Amino acid sequence: MCKTIPDIAPHMLKTVKLRILGRYLPSVRGLEEDELTQVIMKDADKLADRTRLLSRFTTPDPDFDRGQLKAILFDILLEEETHSLDENRLDEKVIEFEKDPVKRSKSLDFFDPRKHDPERWHYYDTK
Repeated sequence: MCKTIPDIAPHMLKTVKLRILGRYLPSVRGLEEDELTQVIMKDADKLADRTRLLSRFTTPDPDFDRGQLKAILFDILLEEETHSLDENRLDEKVIEFEKDPVKRSKSLDFFDPRKHDPERWHYYDTK
């Protein structure tokens, strides 16, 4: 079964806690790691609110490249049974995702359009 926010909050790095709470709280200044954990555990339902999360996913990121990377990450994580991966495996999957179009493009023959759209070129074939 998937772990809940209170289950994973004690194991999060401080930087991750700050990133999560930095957009949630007016200020995280002066909070120690234990305090950050307690806030995450106490407000887990609010942090995981469906409308809040959907608005985060659908709002375009002002940094286009970062927005594209987020979309790739979400696609990869949604394909996983637990919707989670360790960081190294996630990096590997993102790299595989980015290499896939290059691998597929190597098999294309741009000089023979009949291979790509045989129905269209059937009528123009004079052989």
